[in-house]
Amino acid sequence: MGVWEIKLGELAVATGREFERAVLPLVRLFRSDIIQAPELQNLDRAGIDLLAWSDDHRFPWAVQCKGFKERDLGPSQTDQILNSIDKFRRSIFSCDQYVLLHNRTGENREAANVIEERLNCLREEGKARLTHLWDRQSFIREVKRQLRTVITDRMKDDADHLLREQESLFRFGSIYLPDVPVSEKTLLLRRGEAIRMEERDTAPSSRSVAELIVSSVEARWTLLIGFFGTGKTTTALQAARLKSHNVIYVRAEAMTDREAGVGTNLMLGRVVDATRMFDDFDDETRTVINRLAGWTLAGVLRGRDTDFALVIDGLDENRLYGKPDGMRRLTNELAELKCPVVLTTRKEHFFAFHSNFGHAFEDLSVKWGSKRNGRILDLELWTEREVNAFINAATELASPGEAVFLRQFSKAVDSGASQRLYGDLPKHPLFLQM
Repeated sequence: MGVWEIKLGELAVATGREFERAVLPLVRLFRSDIIQAPELQNLDRAGIDLLAWSDDHRFPWAVQCKGFKERDLGPSQTDQILNSIDKFRRSIFSCDQYVLLHNRTGENREAANVIEERLNCLREEGKARLTHLWDRQSFIREVKRQLRTVITDRMKDDADHLLREQESLFRFGSIYLPDVPVSEKTLLLRRGEAIRMEERDTAPSSRSVAELIVSSVEARWTLLIGFFGTGKTTTALQAARLKSHNVIYVRAEAMTDREAGVGTNLMLGRVVDATRMFDDFDDETRTVINRLAGWTLAGVLRGRDTDFALVIDGLDENRLYGKPDGMRRLTNELAELKCPVVLTTRKEHFFAFHSNFGHAFEDLSVKWGSKRNGRILDLELWTEREVNAFINAATELASPGEAVFLRQFSKAVDSGASQRLYGDLPKHPLFLQM
């Protein structure tokens, strides 16, 4: 049973104030400042259980919660709902959004029509701009939709912020070369067999990494490796953005094994936890939402038409996935996803545990096929071609004074003088930006 089915069951048996407390964290997805009204005071007597506060008598949100013990929404329950709506009509309060939320199903259409008519009166009389009738099933559907929107919007914003932050670190940090030296290998993963690695290139060549990452290949994921300073993180972020994919970015170091078990939903729950995207909510709300978010994100990334790319950066810094057994585990957890998946790690880390892969993939999951491929893109050091391309791009952005020194440096690269002064440092994008 999934977490959403469990949540539906919890709402079905919650009554009175218990029902209000159960729905409060979920309602806060629509408006984070919604609070519970004091019991048996003027707000409660006015048909308001939850609200977003305003110092005047018009609230942004007002919610009336009805947690019934009875199995069906019968005449008695319908009368109670209508009575609560009438209390709000007669009160001194008004609102932008009024929600009537009950814990029965929406099967009784006759009752629903009667309630909708009474809600229409609130709009006609100016007591509410918008009204909603949510049974527990329609409520959960709306919560799923809203949570999906919140997750995707916040993750897109976080990835964009990270890229802008990286670009702002250096004077010419916004320069990105799409075509860089890269070699490609295929990892052949077969259950019960030692892992095999096939060379696809005899020598590194300058190609578009963005095209390679999102190209349609029979690979579950792409492992982007390279020495320190070769631009793995920037390349993964820029590649996804250039191909019009929204990026879900997470540092592997921040992904913990807080919840035991192996599974796509659990892994993506770790992604949500690591991004700390719900830190602006209170502790109770954050706990509830985090439990649901992994399942919701999994639904987004399982879709064949998803426009997201998942980037897990720095596997070597994660104590769960940064070892051979962890790679096997992560491979199983990524098997269901349809979106491009980019993993990054240092080249030396990959080759350090590559010899242990044979043992690690003995128990490869067969849930999504016992044959599975991965792909390795090895970012090589830049050549003079890429170094000069970067310098030329920087010269276009530079002030006249800066351009003088950049042209001098370009001549030093062409003559070999830069090699004598700096060795291979300019061939690392990070050091070249510095």
